[in-house]
Amino acid sequence: MVNQACKDAYAWQAVADRPIRVGVNLSARQFREDSLHDVISEALEDTG
Repeated sequence: MVNQACKDAYAWQAVADRPIRVGVNLSARQFREDSLHDVISEALEDTG
């Protein structure tokens, strides 16, 4: 889900020609995952 949100934001930003903020809802379980930081970092790196 995070990866898709980043891809969408990248595409919208190209059309809007300005920075776009994106929010992603996470469950409490997802928020407690030790790998959350890595998942977000990789999604941002992969999608630019």
